[in-house]
Amino acid sequence: MPIEVLILSGARRGEQLKFDKDRVSIGDDRESDVYFSARKHPEAGGKQAQLVLDDYGWRIHNVGEGDWYLNQTVLPVSGASPLRSGDVVRVSEVGPDFRFTILPEAKPAGGKPPVPRPAAEQETEVLSPPAAGGDEQGLSPLAARFVSYWPAVAVGLLAFLAVLAGLIALRSSGSPSQTPPAVAPDSSPAAREIVEPDG
Repeated sequence: MPIEVLILSGARRGEQLKFDKDRVSIGDDRESDVYFSARKHPEAGGKQAQLVLDDYGWRIHNVGEGDWYLNQTVLPVSGASPLRSGDVVRVSEVGPDFRFTILPEAKPAGGKPPVPRPAAEQETEVLSPPAAGGDEQGLSPLAARFVSYWPAVAVGLLAFLAVLAGLIALRSSGSPSQTPPAVAPDSSPAAREIVEPDG
């Protein structure tokens, strides 16, 4: 997976270095892929790190002396920290800095036809949503995404309406009326005098 290292500060500011390998060394060693001279960058003295692509993605390993910074956070001295495209790495507290970028895979040159895939993979492809760039039918990415997801949206909407109708039916028929309960008349003689008219 190709990457780019764009140096943001120091004597090499503005340099863009591209690599298409799984391990890139950075530091004050002349053999480093990204070399920071301790003469031009005294703060880089003794600093060594490795950018490594493994099963978990790109990671940075501090293999030298002192602190390295990833997005202004100190990296652990041992172990590895994950890298994402756009992360800024600082060699020391005062720099130099560089931006780590994962580049898109290069497309094969020439007009080679694609290698046919087994039928099982083709069925899976039909059921998966289209790529972010649209599809072969000329649909925009938004339209292609809608076309691929509309059955699930329709089922979800029907389920929501069924639950809503059930709640409405339950509220209107299953709940007690809102009128206050009737009170039994008082049977005391004083109450009978008030309630019963003279006749």
